[in-house]
Amino acid sequence: MTTETPIDLIDRAEINAGGVLVQYSKTEAALAALREKYTGATFDMTTTKGDKEARAARLELTTLRTGLEKRRKEFKAPALEFGKKIDAEAARITAEIEALEQPIDAQIRADETRRAAEKAERERIEAERVAVHQNRLAVIRACVGKAQGLPSARIAVGIEQVERMVTDAATWEEFAGEAATAQAETLAAMRSMFDAAKAREDEEARVELQRVENERIAAENRAQAERLAEAQRELDAKAAAFQAEQDAIAARRAEEEAEAERKAQDAIKVAATPAVHTYENGAPMYSTTTFKDNGEPIMLTPEGKRSVFCDLNDDIELEKPTVKLGELNTRLGFIVTADFIESLGFTATVERNARLYRESDFPRICAAIVRHVQGVAQGVAA
Repeated sequence: MTTETPIDLIDRAEINAGGVLVQYSKTEAALAALREKYTGATFDMTTTKGDKEARAARLELTTLRTGLEKRRKEFKAPALEFGKKIDAEAARITAEIEALEQPIDAQIRADETRRAAEKAERERIEAERVAVHQNRLAVIRACVGKAQGLPSARIAVGIEQVERMVTDAATWEEFAGEAATAQAETLAAMRSMFDAAKAREDEEARVELQRVENERIAAENRAQAERLAEAQRELDAKAAAFQAEQDAIAARRAEEEAEAERKAQDAIKVAATPAVHTYENGAPMYSTTTFKDNGEPIMLTPEGKRSVFCDLNDDIELEKPTVKLGELNTRLGFIVTADFIESLGFTATVERNARLYRESDFPRICAAIVRHVQGVAQGVAA
């Protein structure tokens, strides 16, 4: 089935009086008829009749749609050709315009490139200038970190260098104020560090001097103690030698006393006639007129006065001094004066400007010297 439309209804497209007229009147009329015919239409697809009717309806709508597409292309074909002619002519004229425009555009673009390059160069120079000042500011501020842990002398050198830095406007331009501030803050921090380092070094120097002094005193004390110990060892050795000598003398004296006792007993038995002792010139000196309770004779002067007992100890009183001071020093192994020996209680006998001592006094002089040296050593140790 086809849809019939009025004869005056046509589809057309045209340009008229500068306007565009597009009308699909015939198609619109056919669409209206089909809309009325098939809107809400249903078909019994289970029957042959219903299937045929549905297929016929679809064919009718398809025919209307494809006819519309065919007429659209027909209407547009002249317009497309016209558009191509318009585009081609415009392209030709555009090329001629661009031939004139491009040299001018190239000059403009070159100048813009130059301006941009100059601006970039100015910005680069400015950035470098600012960077130079910023770096110099960083150098000033970095002095504080570099001074950390340094000795005071090196910090003082750094302070002097920072103080010599110039912060005027001619050098720093608009950064002069910031440079002056950085310099002042850096100097304040470094001076504080200098004070702390100097105080620490002074204390370390004081402690070191005290340590050295303590070591010196300790060394002197050790040396003094060693000298005293050596002197004590020498004294002990001399005392031991003296004691051995004294023991030998005592043993010898014991033997002599025993022998004297024996002789005295023999003399008591034999003595019946008074004995006379004389000086070296033969003058009488002693006479024996009585005896002690133990039988030893008592020596009396010619005037009848008692003299010393005539025993072995009388040899000391009667012993002549024969040991010279020089010989005494030779035996001791060191030099002593007669005044020093006299201060110990031993007075020399002077004969012809020679100072003489009894042989029996030598051991007692040695003992007195040992006691004197020991007393001096004890006094020094205290």
